[in-house]
Amino acid sequence: MVAISSGYGFGLFIKSNISLWGMGRNDYGQLGINSTTTTISQPTQIVTSEVSSLAAGYYHSAFVKTGGSV
Repeated sequence: MVAISSGYGFGLFIKSNISLWGMGRNDYGQLGINSTTTTISQPTQIVTSEVSSLAAGYYHSAFVKTGGSV
């Protein structure tokens, strides 16, 4: 892991291959995996590459890709 951020009951992390992963609460879609499954108990890949930074809040998350897009 190269970066980690936690929200209200969920966490996001960037792996060394610059992919974005998350797990935990997702009842409001805060993991951004196109689902509102209540809890994701296993690390789930959200973005495959080019993630440079991330932030997690109460019921939301955001990330920036290496090209600058959000």
